[in-house]
Amino acid sequence: MIEKIFITRHGHRRAWTDHSGEPFVTGIVKDDALTDMGETQAQELADYFASLPANERPTAIFCSPYYRCLQTATPVADRLRLPIYVEHGLAEWRSTLLRRPLHQRLPPARALRAWFPAVDPAWAPVWQPARTGEDAARLHARTAGVARALLPAIEARLPEAEHARVLFVSHAAVVIGLVRALAGAPGLGVRPGCCSLAELVPRGEGWAVEVLDGGAHLSEGSRVDWRRWGFEDHGSDYGKDHPPDSEIEEDPESGNQLHKGEMRQETEETDNHEIPT
Repeated sequence: MIEKIFITRHGHRRAWTDHSGEPFVTGIVKDDALTDMGETQAQELADYFASLPANERPTAIFCSPYYRCLQTATPVADRLRLPIYVEHGLAEWRSTLLRRPLHQRLPPARALRAWFPAVDPAWAPVWQPARTGEDAARLHARTAGVARALLPAIEARLPEAEHARVLFVSHAAVVIGLVRALAGAPGLGVRPGCCSLAELVPRGEGWAVEVLDGGAHLSEGSRVDWRRWGFEDHGSDYGKDHPPDSEIEEDPESGNQLHKGEMRQETEETDNHEIPT
């Protein structure tokens, strides 16, 4: 049984300070790396986990396939000697809603090992975000579905000692959706900053929030520009250009993968590390 869930947002990202238009190493749109500050935040997160008693540290790491999240997870994996499992259900919110599934496919774990050797490709993701994008309601539906599918899969696939305390590394909108879904509180005010922490423990049939938007593990310098974000920060024009639901094609590859051969064991198996588009 999972006894604790840690959820963190990636560190400070380069797109916020570097507007050079330099191509992203993975070829995925908006898949930028961390800044120096972001790398420091990730290291401080790892230092915090390493400072905990052994029976309180994360025992498994599940991470978005985005480069900045994997950069954030890597110091933790190194310090705790854990693999990183790539879970597409934790991927970034693609908030541009399209009529057809035209957003790029996300890279499989096998490809990501070219940059992050700690990635273990044995994990088959339980969820695939729709390539048509998501509005806020669809994003919350995705995170609720991920919460329902991922936790039982972790308990079923990993030995008990490895699934005792899990760490999810993701993005602001997904962190918010996951915390709300797990806590059963759709209106909960959540504003994660870079490398902030949410901590949840079992309570009854659900989960109770012990720490929300926590930053005590970060130095003062790392909180100077940690970019706390909530859905209320969206501009008033958000969603005005979205097509009506009736015009959006269903993405047959999206959603819960457990009934789809678990993403066909990542049919994009690319030993040559090519990124699918």
